[in-house]
Amino acid sequence: MTPPRAAVVVPVGPSVPAEFVDDTLASVERLGVPTTLVVVNDSDRSRWPASTVVVPAPVGAPGGQGGLFVKLGAGIRRALADDWDVLLRLDTDALVLRSGLVSSAVSRFAADPSLGLLGAVRVGPDGGARSFGPARALLRAEAGWRGLRRPAVRRAVRALPRDGVHGLGGAYVLSRRCASALDAAGWLSCAALAGSRAGEDHLMGAAVRACGFSLGEFSRPGDPLAVRWVGLPASPASVWESGAAVTHSVRSWGSLGEADVRAQFRALAPVG
Repeated sequence: MTPPRAAVVVPVGPSVPAEFVDDTLASVERLGVPTTLVVVNDSDRSRWPASTVVVPAPVGAPGGQGGLFVKLGAGIRRALADDWDVLLRLDTDALVLRSGLVSSAVSRFAADPSLGLLGAVRVGPDGGARSFGPARALLRAEAGWRGLRRPAVRRAVRALPRDGVHGLGGAYVLSRRCASALDAAGWLSCAALAGSRAGEDHLMGAAVRACGFSLGEFSRPGDPLAVRWVGLPASPASVWESGAAVTHSVRSWGSLGEADVRAQFRALAPVG
């Protein structure tokens, strides 16, 4: 049986310290499977680790929100040129901690082909419920009268489900079938969405569902992802002991800053 393969897409912006980017990219080795690593570069950096595929950020897709969605679309489209089973979208303040995520995701997608995205959807890593209210409000506003000043954005958003269902953008997993469907439907090259004020993850969740796929939980207690919007879901030691394979966000935990959080994870899970 052929072992599973992965793709990882990481968008890199202009303000992220190079040492933090390097730490996140190095952590991809911990996936433990053959991996295509794609960086969507929106920085002035010119040197990258060996075997990294670098895609320039599309012109006219600045900052976050819809611009980030368009950048990710470019990265996913490049990744589709290679052979892989699942794609991990990874932010620069996320880390791969250990192997296991790819095989688990492959099994989930095989068991339920209607699944297109796995992530922190309705439940977070602490077991608490997530809300779609802010995403729903943004999408409905852009599709309504507030979108009249930006008709291209309005047309694109009106073609999407607008109930706000999404997985947190720090880290989520797409199936190959879903990524291919997103590309075929034109969502990965929809430049108009660069003007959307909705979050990249709001737009991705809506696009996945527009292509007929559902979103599955992958960041509950005991799941491979431990993904929280702001800060870690627990101390570095606790996240490690939970068995999580990927975590976000390493920017802070208690009084610890990002450099200290990353150092603790490197001590728990050395690379190489």
